[in-house]
Amino acid sequence: MAAKCTIRNAEQRDFGPILRLACLIAEAGDTFPWEGFEQGVCKEEQAEQTAMLSETWLPDPGQCRQAFVCEVEEFEGIAGVYILQPKGLGRCRHVAQGAYMVDPTLRGQGLGKQLCRHSLEEARRQKYAGMQFDMVVSTNVAAIKAWTACGFKIMCTLPRVFQHPEEGFVDAHVMFNDFSSAEFSDTTAKSSYTVGDKVHILPQPSLPSASASENVLNTFKVEPPLPEGLTLCPLTGAIQGTPLKPSLETTYRITTCSTSTVTFQVIDTVKLPSGESLNIDEDFAARVENVKDLKQMPKEPARIRAFGDWMIWMVHRAWLNDPTLIDVNFDGKHMPAPHIEPRIAPKLAKAMASNTHLKVLSLSNANVQKSTAIELAEALRLNCIVQTLNLDSNCLDSNSIREIALSIKDNPNTCIEHLRLQHQVGMGVVFGRPAEEAVGQMMQRNKTVVNLGFECSDAHWRNLIDRALILNNDVSRRRRSQCMTADVEADSSPIEERTLNHLVLQGSPVTAPSDFFSEENCCHALLRAYMVHNLQLPTTVQLQNYAKNSGEPIQHKAAVPLIKEFRSRLLDNALSSEVSVVDAFGTTTMGNLKAWQEHSIDLCNEAGERLIFKAPGDPPGVFLSSAWTPWLKRTKSAASLAGA
Repeated sequence: MAAKCTIRNAEQRDFGPILRLACLIAEAGDTFPWEGFEQGVCKEEQAEQTAMLSETWLPDPGQCRQAFVCEVEEFEGIAGVYILQPKGLGRCRHVAQGAYMVDPTLRGQGLGKQLCRHSLEEARRQKYAGMQFDMVVSTNVAAIKAWTACGFKIMCTLPRVFQHPEEGFVDAHVMFNDFSSAEFSDTTAKSSYTVGDKVHILPQPSLPSASASENVLNTFKVEPPLPEGLTLCPLTGAIQGTPLKPSLETTYRITTCSTSTVTFQVIDTVKLPSGESLNIDEDFAARVENVKDLKQMPKEPARIRAFGDWMIWMVHRAWLNDPTLIDVNFDGKHMPAPHIEPRIAPKLAKAMASNTHLKVLSLSNANVQKSTAIELAEALRLNCIVQTLNLDSNCLDSNSIREIALSIKDNPNTCIEHLRLQHQVGMGVVFGRPAEEAVGQMMQRNKTVVNLGFECSDAHWRNLIDRALILNNDVSRRRRSQCMTADVEADSSPIEERTLNHLVLQGSPVTAPSDFFSEENCCHALLRAYMVHNLQLPTTVQLQNYAKNSGEPIQHKAAVPLIKEFRSRLLDNALSSEVSVVDAFGTTTMGNLKAWQEHSIDLCNEAGERLIFKAPGDPPGVFLSSAWTPWLKRTKSAASLAGA
């Protein structure tokens, strides 16, 4: 819980406590660049230190520098300090610069975030256009999370520019908050509402209401139209009402003199109880726990009305190593906390150490806690069966993600192909250097992961991860191609060769678009948008031109491997499915794709004949049928709703 504090302008009586706190922070050496603040220095050095800190932390009208102090009840002295001043002179003085300190004994109580928000309000009041931080040390994860929550974005990362007293040379970020931006993220809206819920969403920051002289009926507009039963208040911009029908997750743009967006969905189901109020039939749970033979397992309970009983039933099947259980999907189902119900999350994590049949473990938004993740990491050191592990949108921290990555790295027999670790509650997009390094080391050694959901801010590890993913996808494609070629060679049917022009993939994948496209990768987003509009895989030049026209240029060295990777993904997915191939004379042949190489296609037509199509020059064009359009536009939330 955030501590309640009072923030005011610094006074003369505060100067001594400010400098003492600054000296204490400087001695730690892990956030600011000053050095030489060891204990027991002579008076001359103390005077130099005091002068140095005074030029940073004490108010100075000549430098337009202001200082503000924070006081907390039942804490003697100053709890925190921040300074506000222009970033530069002349043409740069419209940008503010801030610096913050919190007493080490009060960290973790949200004081840094409160100081930051107060400084932003003060900077806006003084007509600054934005605020910039030049040196946010990458190991200072708490600060990065706080600044990100206050609207700052990482503009660039400077490699190894800060000498940390324990970590050595580490990266530092340049962060910026643009006050002139017209878009704000809503913090009051939930991601989902149930039919019949009372809804009241007020966009943050609050949009200004119209004056009495303005036409208030036209002050606020919303696009696209809200779900049936919800209305937009023209005076305040609030969304209110009771939804009558389910809808997909949609971003609604509310406009006036500024803009705000909110994203939510309406689901057609009962509300799932929280972990603390989870209703479990203890007699049923005890009966399940006593089962030692799968033949004695009771009938499957209802997933909606008794989803707690159902989870206990599913977990016990995994514990007994049920050979028919190859997929456990608790996506969106709130597992109770481990200390409240040890028969679900902790038991499932431990079961993965000995289970030899479960291939898919999907726990997205399932309330996976840090302790459960650590137990799961231990199990992953032994498990050699699981191929898909989805831990998106849970309560993992940097250490638990690091342990999972190291466990996969240390397991030479792991089979994990799809691994998702993003959107953890309270973590933002930055997981910290230790977690990023562990994931990078995992990918250095691992040869099976072909789809990784993990945001890496460190340039070195990000590049290493990207290269490893491309290599793993290429190896996987070749392995599948060799298997298909072996099957083809065993087929004694006659082979006819034709010249290949292009092919059209008829059916869309059965997997979700998120297995193909990363929602956080801007290059993936550009490629997906191009395919939506043109229904084809672009060439390098086509993708670069499209990206340039979209205002997000992409370099040639990034476009080439991206297109190569997605060509492999598309054709691998199309194996054994229906495609149409167009030869050099414009003749279209329908059939099933048996195998493919970069310049050739092996097809079995409707008459059972084998045809080999070969492209003489560049790799053939890959087009998509109209059946791909809804799949390409499909969002993660829409997929969840369709499966509900």
